[in-house]
Amino acid sequence: MKNISEGTLLSYINQLGYIAFGFESGQHDALSSIENHIAFVYLTLIYTGVILKVGVDYDTYYTILNRSTKDLNHAYEIVHHHKIGQDEDFYTIPGFTNFEPVKKGQQIATSKSAPVVTPIKGNIFMPLYQKKGEDGFFIIRYIPSIFLSLSSLLRKLQVDHILAILPGVSWISDQKDALRVDLRVAKFLAKKFFHLMGYRSRRINENFLIVKNREAVSKNKEYKNTTWYRNSY
Repeated sequence: MKNISEGTLLSYINQLGYIAFGFESGQHDALSSIENHIAFVYLTLIYTGVILKVGVDYDTYYTILNRSTKDLNHAYEIVHHHKIGQDEDFYTIPGFTNFEPVKKGQQIATSKSAPVVTPIKGNIFMPLYQKKGEDGFFIIRYIPSIFLSLSSLLRKLQVDHILAILPGVSWISDQKDALRVDLRVAKFLAKKFFHLMGYRSRRINENFLIVKNREAVSKNKEYKNTTWYRNSY
């Protein structure tokens, strides 16, 4: 998954320059969730070189996760996050599963006896069926592989370094890892454009946008001698 939700521990770790990602195993009280977690931990330890395959039932753990994910091997981005207010009576309609397509205006839940509908179409992700939590559901969208390849190329060429010469765009840090965008001038520079460059955006007001490049502070030097890092580049 691309684009972790704002305000999470994962986002904080990413901003420090370290690699972090989340793992969604399923419902809290499901036996399959426990099995998925165990398999994920062992595979992560193997792939990062912490332990060897010898003495570990690698094939079983791989089969467990492969069966659970089926053919879900694409990249997605979060385009909507429905947050639940404090003491809100939020109830998700039974039957929704991760990555299930949903239409704009489709009812997902009820809150205070009123329907909660999707503002846009996409795929539902992590619908809340537990009694606790502030994340009602996410709407995600598939990212075509061609855009991921283009993003990788532009970031390697560091094309973003010339953005500050454009009208309405300026650096706001000495490290040149964050830009301020005046949307009244740079109207053609949408959020998706900066996402393509590896930036994440934060809206200040209706006229200004702050975009930050987390790769500028990445700890690649600390990873360069690891097996998993060398094999991925």
